[in-house]
Amino acid sequence: DDLREAPALALIEKFLYYGARVQAADPIALEGAKKLLGFDNRVSLFDSFYDALKGADVLVIVTEWPEFKGADFNQVKSLLKRPVIFDGRNIFTPADMAKQGFDYISVGKESAFGHRAPAQVLATKTENSNWMN
Repeated sequence: DDLREAPALALIEKFLYYGARVQAADPIALEGAKKLLGFDNRVSLFDSFYDALKGADVLVIVTEWPEFKGADFNQVKSLLKRPVIFDGRNIFTPADMAKQGFDYISVGKESAFGHRAPAQVLATKTENSNWMN
């Protein structure tokens, strides 16, 4: 549960820099995350990743915990504002995520955007959010 060099921390810092609110969950390192991030009211930490998804604009995956791999995607979709997943660990396939109705962006693999170009999807997903501004 040592988070000092965790990639998630760098991402959280960048999201906060751009004005985002962050809702995060980690089944192993939650206590360590609370010590490092608990002072910032723009960060909410949860025991359950389903709780962290409530009202979120996008699911960003930075770890390969079994809880994420075995997710109930109908529930995930119902909790997110928009069905968007950024998978930094490539734990899912673009074709499977497209079948489930997600806009799916992965690292080093083809992404799934339906019939729209990636730039159109990202513009649509962020036009009402100020975290990218």
